[in-house]
Amino acid sequence: MNLPPLVRDWGPRALAVLVFLSAAYLIFVLTNLPVATRVEAASSWKAMRGEALTVGLAPETLGPERPVLSLNGPPGKDVSVWFDQARFGEETRRDLAALGFADTAAQSPAGWVSHAGGSGRAAVGVSLDPVGPRPALTLTPTGHGAVAEVVLRARDARMILRLEASLDPAAPEPELFGPNRAWEVRMSGAGGFPVEVVVPPGAYAVLRLPEASVGAADFRMGEVTAPDRPALLRAATLDVQVADEGKRLEACGAARGAIAWTTTDVPDAGCRPTLRVVDLKLARDGVAVEVNGLGFVAEDGEAAVLPLQKITDNPLISMVLGGAYAGLAAWAGRLLMRKRAQPQAAPDNSVVS
Repeated sequence: MNLPPLVRDWGPRALAVLVFLSAAYLIFVLTNLPVATRVEAASSWKAMRGEALTVGLAPETLGPERPVLSLNGPPGKDVSVWFDQARFGEETRRDLAALGFADTAAQSPAGWVSHAGGSGRAAVGVSLDPVGPRPALTLTPTGHGAVAEVVLRARDARMILRLEASLDPAAPEPELFGPNRAWEVRMSGAGGFPVEVVVPPGAYAVLRLPEASVGAADFRMGEVTAPDRPALLRAATLDVQVADEGKRLEACGAARGAIAWTTTDVPDAGCRPTLRVVDLKLARDGVAVEVNGLGFVAEDGEAAVLPLQKITDNPLISMVLGGAYAGLAAWAGRLLMRKRAQPQAAPDNSVVS
C-alpha cells in the first residue's frame, strides 16, 4: 500500500504514543478503581455530635412488621419520644376515641413519655414502610448534659414507631401528649396500651433517655431470623456525614471480588444488601453501629482500591509486568526517535546536447 509521506512518518509515532498512554492509563485504572473489601476494617462507624449516620436499605427487606431498630429501655428509667409531624395508627386512634379523644386523626406534633420509677421498662420499635426506591434511616446524635438523644428521620419511607411500657405500681403512669399538650392521656393498667405512631418521610422522631442509664438499655438493629442467630439488619449503604462537609465515611454493599469499573469513587447506586448491622450504641456524644460484610468503602474521600503492591508482591508477576512495560517503552521510544524518511529526488529528465 502506497501511503502518503505524512502518514508513513507520523502514523507509527502516533500509534506508539497511543499505546504507551493506554498502558499507563490501564495501570492507573487498575490501582484506582474501588474494590470490595471488609467494611469492618474501616474506622469506627460512629457519628459524633454534628454528624449523621445514615443506613440505606433495600425496599424488599422492609415492611411495617419488620423492625429496623428496637429499644428495650433501662429498668425504671425515663424514656421519651417526641415527633414534629406524625399521626396515630388506626388501632391507637380507636383506643383514644374510646377514652373520649375523637379528633386524633390529623398529622400533628406529639410526644410519649415513660417516667422513671419501679422496675418497669419502656419498649420502642421502629420499622420502615418504603414509598420510594432508596429508603434509608438517618440517626443524628443530639445529646446534651446528662441526656443521650438521637433524632430519627426516614428517606423514601414512612417511619412506624410502636411504643409500649411494662408498668410497675411504683412508677408514674406513662403519658401521651397531643400538639402543644392540647390533650394528654395517662396510661394505666397492666401495660397500659401500645401506641403506634406513623411519621411521614422527612419528618423526625427524637428518642431520649438518661445518659447514666444507657448501659442498661438494650438496643437491637433488625430482627432475629433464627434462634441461634443474633438480630441483624441487612443494609445496602452506610455513611457518616459531617454537616457542611460531606461524607467522612461511606460504604456500598458489594459481592466478594467486585470492582467498580465505571467510577473511582464509591458508587451511590446498585449497592447490594451485603452489609450486616448487628449492634447499636447510643451515648451523649454520639451514636455508633457495629457492622460487618463486604462493600466498596471510602474514608475521607479515599476509596479502598486494589493496591499495586498486592499485584507486584508475586516476584514472577512483578518480573513479567516490569519486562513488558520496559519492552513497551523501548518499542515506543524507537518509533518516536526513528529518523524521518527523506523524500526521493525527482528524476532528472533534462537532455544533454
